Amino acid sequence: MTETDAISLRVTPYGEADLIVTFLAAEGGKVRGIARAARRSRKRFGAGLDPGNRGLLSHHTQGRSELVTVDGFAGARPPDLGPDPVSGFTVIHVALEACDVLSVEGENAARRFRILVEMLGLVGAAAEPHAALAWFLATVLADAGFAPRFDACVRCGSALGAQARFDASRVAMVCARCSSDASVATIEPSLASRVAALRPDSSDPEAARTAVELLGTALEHLAGRRLRALEFLRAARSA
Repeated sequence: MTETDAISLRVTPYGEADLIVTFLAAEGGKVRGIARAARRSRKRFGAGLDPGNRGLLSHHTQGRSELVTVDGFAGARPPDLGPDPVSGFTVIHVALEACDVLSVEGENAARRFRILVEMLGLVGAAAEPHAALAWFLATVLADAGFAPRFDACVRCGSALGAQARFDASRVAMVCARCSSDASVATIEPSLASRVAALRPDSSDPEAARTAVELLGTALEHLAGRRLRALEFLRAARSA
């Protein structure tokens, strides 16, 4: 049996009584497991498997199944949603889905796990949770090999001028000369500079929300689909 610190990323009902749970673990990276009878009885897991909860995951492999068997998730505790619980809940779920999309089962994701742990801690204390999410998306994309660039044109290296755009396929800005096949809206160079300067404790809501939208679009491009948590975030912002 394997034991490791882990965070629940996603929970899916399976059959009449079971749950399939996706974790990001400190040791073992992305782990998908089946929690037997988790829906039938709350004595064993309770609400401990909910996405965002962190605990000590114990699991074992069984035969040739692609899923491990979840034996326990001891000490599971939910994340602090911060002073604005609705925003905190929403940005945390975007972070969890990002980790799910960018992680591959079996790869070493120890650094990504630490980034997610830091993100969950930041949300609890951040006055602007979108700034924490923007920092997280930039950091976790870089960890996956897609470091964002907002300071100059990624294609020719020139300074950004009017009509600069964000190319979601490159996770970077492109100048007007190079933007024929770029995606997403035109970004003013001054706003791009503020996005590049964002820190997790920044108090620049416009730059933070712009960064989340741009980096979220890049994440969806990499995933090849719309992400449910991002769609919820967009709907909440427009409400």
